[in-house]
Amino acid sequence: MANPANVIDMNSYQKWTRVDNIGTSQTNYLSCNSNYGMTVTNLTFHNYSSSSATVTVWLKTGDGNGKWIANGMTVPAKSSLNLINKETPVYLTNGSSSVAVEGLDYSASANNTFNAYISYEYWYDPT
Repeated sequence: MANPANVIDMNSYQKWTRVDNIGTSQTNYLSCNSNYGMTVTNLTFHNYSSSSATVTVWLKTGDGNGKWIANGMTVPAKSSLNLINKETPVYLTNGSSSVAVEGLDYSASANNTFNAYISYEYWYDPT
């Protein structure tokens, strides 16, 4: 995919929202494939349990490494934490460099504690 993405010549553009129940192991929940680009416009974690718990979010880069955007952040019982919104979006592309963010991984300190709500836009760029 051209970097930055050629949004003028894109063939497809869609918006999605999904809900994931997250577990204790670091798991990839959103990835960007070749010739696609994504804009994550919302990432909110809701702790639906009766105890405080922590959440960790990792931006996976094209070189197999990544960067934390939340590492063990405590979320009180019955409350939410918003990490990404329209004012601070995250752009995903496919690439092999240490700066090409191509995925989002997250985990929690306990199973059956958090739902993750993620909204994103993606497009296909054949160039």
